[in-house]
Amino acid sequence: MALEFSICEVRWERYRRVSENPQAREWLKFQATRGLAANTIEAYGRDLDASLGFLESENVQFNSVIRPTIGAYVRSIAELRVPSVRKKGAEVRTTTRPRNFASVSDSGSRSWPSCLCHSLARRSS
Repeated sequence: MALEFSICEVRWERYRRVSENPQAREWLKFQATRGLAANTIEAYGRDLDASLGFLESENVQFNSVIRPTIGAYVRSIAELRVPSVRKKGAEVRTTTRPRNFASVSDSGSRSWPSCLCHSLARRSS
């Protein structure tokens, strides 16, 4: 029996920065052809768009990212306020919760595709 998978369609209108960046666009297109779940492609697109937004806000060009830039980005998302899930009918509170970024050195970061992180790390050393 042959394995079947479908190519997920990327909703480019949701990821303006990704669609405008040739390297990011190509990376997300490649991920979509791998047969990953639609939710995975959505998460990759959101996170990649957010990381490009960070670079934009810091006035850093995509091709000039170095390790300290990635560190600053990871710190910025670690400080994000995350809504807590409460019981039905209870008030929703927003709290700051530390996130687990132990995988940053292993596979890039949660929001930076590993292929981009590895190429950036080689350039900065």
